Amino acid sequence: MSRLWNMCEHKTNVFLFWNILAGMLYGLCIWSVISLFALKSVVWMLCFAGYGAFFFGFLGGIWFVWEHTTRKSLWDEK
Repeated sequence: MSRLWNMCEHKTNVFLFWNILAGMLYGLCIWSVISLFALKSVVWMLCFAGYGAFFFGFLGGIWFVWEHTTRKSLWDEK
């Protein structure tokens, strides 16, 4: 994610857009492997893409931006 953050020149909206697309692509890749054996409908494809986009892309992207724009990291010792 750091590489994407630097490529977007620290613009949050551009970063979140590309991160959501990447999360959707991850979900579609996972679905394409699973669909070889089960869960072949379009509904399952949309579920995998949507959940990947929301949780990994959107929420993960917001957490990444928050961690990299605040002075003190959540994981630093107090």
